[in-house]
Amino acid sequence: MSLKDLKNHKFGSTELILLLCIIVPVYFYFHFTKDNNQSSSSDSSNASTSWQTSDNSSLAYIAMEEHVQKQLRTPSTAEFPSHREKQSHTTMRGDNTYVINSWVDAENAFGAQVRTRFIGEIQQTGQRSFRLISLELDP
Repeated sequence: MSLKDLKNHKFGSTELILLLCIIVPVYFYFHFTKDNNQSSSSDSSNASTSWQTSDNSSLAYIAMEEHVQKQLRTPSTAEFPSHREKQSHTTMRGDNTYVINSWVDAENAFGAQVRTRFIGEIQQTGQRSFRLISLELDP
């Protein structure tokens, strides 16, 4: 197939999906791995401790979701609020601690969708690690 033929070729949805499946991972690989070998030791130490001064409310909420799901009878049916609403349900305290006052919809033992409120406190202990301090679910 010549370049002229390629320009005039109409791609089907299967071809476009296949093309995206190749291009997107390659982009992310090069985007997130470039300059990793060129960073200085001070840059890497700053990056490894930057979580201590950042507001990681979104990560804290995701970590809390995992703990909440463990308490549900049917965790696979859990539906949490939208990202925007999650932000308003999360409060950052000192010492990398977050208080989350939110809700989850999930099926109960009878198969009915029920909203359960929860409040919990979670502390960030590493760049992507959290420790549950407390969690209370109210049906």
